[in-house]
Amino acid sequence: MLYAAKFAMQTKEELRKFNFLRKTIELLGERGWSLNDKRDLLLFTERIVNMKDEALMAKYSEILRQYKEEGAPVRCA
Repeated sequence: MLYAAKFAMQTKEELRKFNFLRKTIELLGERGWSLNDKRDLLLFTERIVNMKDEALMAKYSEILRQYKEEGAPVRCA
C-alpha cells in the first residue's frame, strides 16, 4: 500500500491519483478494516497523494459519501 501511495504521489497525472484513491476505498472495504482504521488511512493517503483536480476531488468526495452512507464497499466503475 505504501509503495502504491508513493507512486501515486510522484505522478503528475491527476487521473492516476484518483484511481489510486478509489481503489484504496474498495480494498479497505473488501478486507474488512474497521471504520476508524479506514478513515485514518484514507486521510493519510489523501494528504500524501495531494490531488489538485477539483472535478476529480468532487467525484472522490462523492464516492466517500456513498461509502459512509451505505457502510459497505462501493464498487467504482
